Amino acid sequence: MSVPADRGAGNDRAAQPVRRGRGSWWLPGWAALMALAVLAPTLRPGYVLGYDMVFAPHQPLVPDTFGLGSAAPRAVPVDAILALMTTLVPGQVVQKVVLLALLVAAGWGAGVLVPTASTLVRCAAASAYVWNAFVAERLLLGHWSLLVAYACLPWAVGLAREVRAGRPGALAGLVALCALAAITPGGGLLALLTVAPILAWPGGRSAVRTLAWFAAGWVVVDAPWWLPAVLQGTSPTPDAGAVAGFAARADQPLGTLLTAAVLTVAAVVAAAAGWAPLRERWGGAGSGLLAAAVLGVGLAAAGTYAPAAVGWVVAHVPGGGLLRDGQRLVAPWAVLLAVAAPLGVERLARRASDRAVRRAVLGVAVALPLLVMPDLAWGAAGRLVAVTYP
Repeated sequence: MSVPADRGAGNDRAAQPVRRGRGSWWLPGWAALMALAVLAPTLRPGYVLGYDMVFAPHQPLVPDTFGLGSAAPRAVPVDAILALMTTLVPGQVVQKVVLLALLVAAGWGAGVLVPTASTLVRCAAASAYVWNAFVAERLLLGHWSLLVAYACLPWAVGLAREVRAGRPGALAGLVALCALAAITPGGGLLALLTVAPILAWPGGRSAVRTLAWFAAGWVVVDAPWWLPAVLQGTSPTPDAGAVAGFAARADQPLGTLLTAAVLTVAAVVAAAAGWAPLRERWGGAGSGLLAAAVLGVGLAAAGTYAPAAVGWVVAHVPGGGLLRDGQRLVAPWAVLLAVAAPLGVERLARRASDRAVRRAVLGVAVALPLLVMPDLAWGAAGRLVAVTYP
């Protein structure tokens, strides 16, 4: 199956059709293998409990789960969804299925998104998108619902490309996927940040009208959390001082951004090499994803380098509290790296005349994220385990 090309004025060149590669089971199989490698200790009987990740055998339906109580609707509608699910299936089963599914969907979606016919390149994208510090941090913090949105992003980017190309039904599918991402307010923000620049970038069909329809759909599917906040009228004011608490910090003397650059230099160089083929094959959609990635990194860095300004937004702008944890907004950057870096490795590997050498280079790209961060395996080195309630 092919993805139609972007058309219309504003593209430097038309995007090329790309095979999705869904016929091969190597990609979803590799994504499932990585998910099992991370979550194996959590599959024993019991519950994974840590920080914000608390599943109960049967979660009750109370007014707060719908945002109708006195608490701020930060966990709406995800609490209501869990309450409904645990009336049918024990909570520990729900938790295990959700955690496995989100990692498999994340890796599979990243691989499908890469415009290539090479299964190894697709698997390298899956490795980059699943086996990284962002996923490790959010799992250990218990932010599983944010990772649901993270898993949706590659699929959303693919649908956004199809919307730009005028594929019938693509916009409805994109809004429906954003509804899944928006089971928490932060997930809804991630979906908007990632998709809107792609739809708005010149070159797609009816960009302004399409963006307007998408924005309207996004407002509707995100209503379960913003509408209770509006109706309450007495929600507590977010703590502006908490911005510094959520800001990124370096654990090495080189500083926050420089440390990250040193640790990811190989990925950034590979992504730079892969940008040309990505832009050629995606047209304006590639530029839109780059804009989303740069915007996300900029917002995340603002919490570190301009905490007072972000704090003012958090305290005085309605909905500004969503920017308090700005680090989660680097997710579009993770999508861009996962797609562009394997393309760069593929481009460099093609310079080798020996096919075995090319395959070896691509094989290293598949394994490198796992080798660089081996302590994500086995429940983050035993930190994620299943326990039983007393």
